[in-house]
Amino acid sequence: MQEGFIIKQTFRDGHYLVVSNLEFKYIDKNFILKKYEEHITDVFSEIQDFETASFILQKGIPMDYISDDLIYIFHEYLMSVK
Repeated sequence: MQEGFIIKQTFRDGHYLVVSNLEFKYIDKNFILKKYEEHITDVFSEIQDFETASFILQKGIPMDYISDDLIYIFHEYLMSVK
């Protein structure tokens, strides 16, 4: 808890199963999101391999600003550059 923590969440997007990791660091008495990562698989595929995509937030985002809408924006961004 001193250095930070990771929140892991799972959701469906159509035929994709998405496992996301939100990596928070403890900086200046605040928890700041510094990295967002997704592991994605097609649930209807015969091969259940996960693809991984991530990005680092240089300045970070304070935990108070993290919402479902923001996670959806991150997910849409990673799906568009995949």
